[in-house]
Amino acid sequence: MSVPLKIVCETPSSYLDQDRLWKEIITELFEPFVLFFMPDLFEQLDWQKQPEMLEQELHGIDVNRKGRREADKLVKAYLKNGQEQWILIHIEIQGQPDKDFSFRMFQYFYRILDKYKQKVVALALFTDNSKVFRPDPFHYHFYGTEVHYTYNFVKLLELDETMLLLSKNPFALALLAGKYVIKSKNSHQRYHYKRQLFELIKKKYNDNRTSQKMLRKILIFIDYLLQVPQSLTAELYSTINPLMIKEESKMSGLLDGPSPTIRSYIEHLKAEGKAEGKAEGKAEGKAEGLEVGKQEGMQEGERQAKQSIAKALLREGLEQELIVKVTGLSQEDISNIIKQSEPKN
Repeated sequence: MSVPLKIVCETPSSYLDQDRLWKEIITELFEPFVLFFMPDLFEQLDWQKQPEMLEQELHGIDVNRKGRREADKLVKAYLKNGQEQWILIHIEIQGQPDKDFSFRMFQYFYRILDKYKQKVVALALFTDNSKVFRPDPFHYHFYGTEVHYTYNFVKLLELDETMLLLSKNPFALALLAGKYVIKSKNSHQRYHYKRQLFELIKKKYNDNRTSQKMLRKILIFIDYLLQVPQSLTAELYSTINPLMIKEESKMSGLLDGPSPTIRSYIEHLKAEGKAEGKAEGKAEGKAEGLEVGKQEGMQEGERQAKQSIAKALLREGLEQELIVKVTGLSQEDISNIIKQSEPKN
């Protein structure tokens, strides 16, 4: 019988809510995440069993700094050999060196060991832009009593860009996005990196060697992480078809609404549909020659505009539930549009 492996993911907050982004993408791509950073452990996990997300076990071992919010993630997976193990994953978003960081990692270690009697493998992922900061191991020495605690850590800044670009592991794309956030100095550079990543994902999407569902999730992650002005976002429309739309309705709750490029794309479709509907409404009203006819024509045009938007979003594979929210049409209306679009025998 397999014994559960519990994995802890702890992330601090950031003005871009990067903690939520990283926590979400690690959760969604947990298997390639473990493969990338801990290949030896990856081989020992039983991936036939779905990891289970837990939320309560860390509450009793809180080591957060005063006044700082941190988002915790606990994952239960299973080892092939039946041995239970915990892994602590810390995502350090801000670039300010923290002299107490290694001590806090040690606190997690001994509190988990004390409270839950679990062995801990720890990994810290730093997204800072400092070329000199590297965390030291925690060392305690007092009159013959000594503790020396080391843990695995990775700095995004130090990951080789070419290696990430050539990697077959889909999580490398998320790491590239994090690395490009560090490298980009302005919105135009962010746009350049964002488009490069979008095109790379589009290429991988078409060759069918990587899970398309994973790629869509990474694309949404990148869209949030590398945000650019509206004027540049419009230039990305050609790269999102049909990648992001299909996953958007499932991940749109990540940061309270559709991701930037999707939101802009939907607004673009709505504007086109409204313009088309108004033109048709005016034409119908004029043909009637009556004020009532004008009003009815405008209303009909508005309805047709919503239907045009719905048809466009359906073609892109958007979930029906999100189309209802975007257009204001009923579920019955959407079902009728689908039926009307079906080829007649």
